[in-house]
Amino acid sequence: MEWMQALNDAIDYIEKHLTEKIQCEEVAKEVHLSSFHFQRAFTMLSGMTIQTYIRNRKLSLAGEELMSSGVRVTDVALKYGYESVESFSKAFQRYHGIAPSQMSKKRSIKVFQPVSLKIHMDGGIMEYHLEEEKSMKVCIQLRRFTAETCESEIPKFWMEYFRGEQCKKVPGYLGVSGQLKEGEEEFSFGIGADSSAVDSIPEGFIEITIPAYTWIIFKCVGKTPESVQRTWDRIYSEWMPTSKYEVINDYCLENYLPGDSNSDDYVCEIWLPIKNCE
Repeated sequence: MEWMQALNDAIDYIEKHLTEKIQCEEVAKEVHLSSFHFQRAFTMLSGMTIQTYIRNRKLSLAGEELMSSGVRVTDVALKYGYESVESFSKAFQRYHGIAPSQMSKKRSIKVFQPVSLKIHMDGGIMEYHLEEEKSMKVCIQLRRFTAETCESEIPKFWMEYFRGEQCKKVPGYLGVSGQLKEGEEEFSFGIGADSSAVDSIPEGFIEITIPAYTWIIFKCVGKTPESVQRTWDRIYSEWMPTSKYEVINDYCLENYLPGDSNSDDYVCEIWLPIKNCE
């Protein structure tokens, strides 16, 4: 429940600072959550990214003000953090379907209310177990992604990896997520294998060392990437809010086991480093 409370505290924090420039990292820090997991959890539980939520709330309030108070468009644009009237007007028209200068003539408005996140249970069993692992070295090809686009862009990265020559150099059975660093909006994601599976580090790849941790390993069953995304969703919406474990702010792994990844009974794994918070 502390995890879910932290997410709702983050929403309260956003509401109090809507006339300021809000950085996701600042919000996560305020409620003592990893920025990486905060952004992914918010997206999976609310159905939108934190950036979209903040933008919709600002534009909703801006519309209410322009409709009722007769204030200048320039003043409202500056109040909600837009650097120019032009950029505000474009965002406003995309959201409301009307130019801000015409808002005073409109009789109805598109209102976007604050959300309240709750635990939802889909039923069924989540299979997972714990393992103690020594530090490991992995050889990966690395790219950068945002929490906003990762669900669509990372599967494309996998497709490119196996269509190209990379998989002939390094077998691609590990997906390695790095955490968002303070002040950054992107996180790293790499595809590759344990370094013991390659003779040398090919050009375009790097070797990283993952520290020794206790890992919680979730079993994903079904076609990929759907089964992996579905399991991530349940981790954030069902497991994290009630778990006695805290996810450590470091690498997370996706381990793709041998088999047909398009099969309904294909099995792969999500690995999260944890510590007991009781």
